[in-house]
Amino acid sequence: MFAYRIQTMKTEIYTALAQINGSFEQITAGLKNLQSSGVVTADYVREYIIRLSEICATINVDIIDQLSNREIEDKDHFGKMRVNIGTGIKSS
Repeated sequence: MFAYRIQTMKTEIYTALAQINGSFEQITAGLKNLQSSGVVTADYVREYIIRLSEICATINVDIIDQLSNREIEDKDHFGKMRVNIGTGIKSS
């Protein structure tokens, strides 16, 4: 049950991160559409795509850093569980 709950939380986190990245892509596409309609200039779009890309990358780095720490903790935790199960099986 514990492993399932952790995996569900991870799935939700990775899904949320994918949604965030997809949203940035949608904003970028919207800006390009506005440019092609003549509402904004290419320089305007380029500037805001750079700003958006920086924000998106910063979010990704922050989240991935947290996920990396969690993955390391999970690997260590489940590695210990595997060793304990192996020890229990051998002594039976």
